[in-house]
Amino acid sequence: MNFYNPLHFRIILKDLLRIRSQNLQNEKHLKLALRFLGIAQDVTCDGGLSYGYSLRQGWKASYPEVTGYTIPILVNCYRMKHSIGLLERITKMADFLINNQLPSGAFRGLTVVDSIGPIVFNTGQCLQGLSAAFELTKNQKYLLAAIKAADWLLSVQSEDGAFRHFEYNNLPRSYHSRVAWPLLQLWLVTGEKKYMISATRNLNRVLKDQHPNGWFSNCSLPDCATLTHTIAYTIEGLLESGLILNQERYLKAAYDAAIRVLTTYTRSQRLFPAFDQEWECSDRYVCLTACAQMAFIFLRLFEIYGKNHFLSAGFALNSFIESFQLMGTEIPMLRGAIQASHPIWSGYLKFLFPSWTVSFFLNALLLEKRLKQCRED
Repeated sequence: MNFYNPLHFRIILKDLLRIRSQNLQNEKHLKLALRFLGIAQDVTCDGGLSYGYSLRQGWKASYPEVTGYTIPILVNCYRMKHSIGLLERITKMADFLINNQLPSGAFRGLTVVDSIGPIVFNTGQCLQGLSAAFELTKNQKYLLAAIKAADWLLSVQSEDGAFRHFEYNNLPRSYHSRVAWPLLQLWLVTGEKKYMISATRNLNRVLKDQHPNGWFSNCSLPDCATLTHTIAYTIEGLLESGLILNQERYLKAAYDAAIRVLTTYTRSQRLFPAFDQEWECSDRYVCLTACAQMAFIFLRLFEIYGKNHFLSAGFALNSFIESFQLMGTEIPMLRGAIQASHPIWSGYLKFLFPSWTVSFFLNALLLEKRLKQCRED
């Protein structure tokens, strides 16, 4: 398929005319998301999750990073009884990670066909998937691979807790809090204190990047503005790490950043795709990937602090994303897909339906479902 496929043009035209999908019950959106992720795995033929579907190039190769952090989301689905074929899919994903692990224990950046060397962030996400696969299956090979990945991370960590080497431009990133979190998860599994110490050192370094107004330095991808996408990575890593360690300073750092994002969202009724250090943004497109991430974070903060403005924002963002999920498309493989940005030709990953947007959306829907069940009980 190519960019000029008439079926692709219809998708673009729908976005141009601002025609949105009909919102269904959450359970149906959840099943559509699982359906798309299943297709994104099947098309690769290696057990990994595809980078996504491009209107220009079709399906892309498997992406270890996203395969890694999708595994725990599917594990949650499995435990919530969305279990049709999920155990097999989870094990195939975990086996794919093992097959693509470097002898050092690290994982490469981007897809399996890109010539990118080992990357710290990607290795952390694969570590998370391997740990989750072990906790579900108790298969020792996943634990051994997780330990190998974690030990590599410790071996390249700087004295001040930063991960400078084997990262884009050899610079530390505040979103490495989402590497510290998987290290803490492995600490809980193994009891090995060195993983907790490494994670804590990194989290403390990330705190030094936070400004008094909650914004983070060193939070951008190479040659890119500070995306809400990477801010969300940073917030989630700090939040989940703070809960594991029961450390208020990490929770406060996550809260302070999230409340600024919430304030701009409430004021403008739009989640901006990026922010400068004054929490301002000149771009007016919508990054649906970041919307899904922030929906989960807002709902998680409601779960922790019980403040209704987080709940309302999380539910509203989920409903907004639902209206972009493809349903009746004439391309069956794209049913359940969600574009990276709206309009589809704008800033973040033009003309792409990334697998991770659907993964984050699924994660947010699962939490919304759990919260609604708790309220009913």
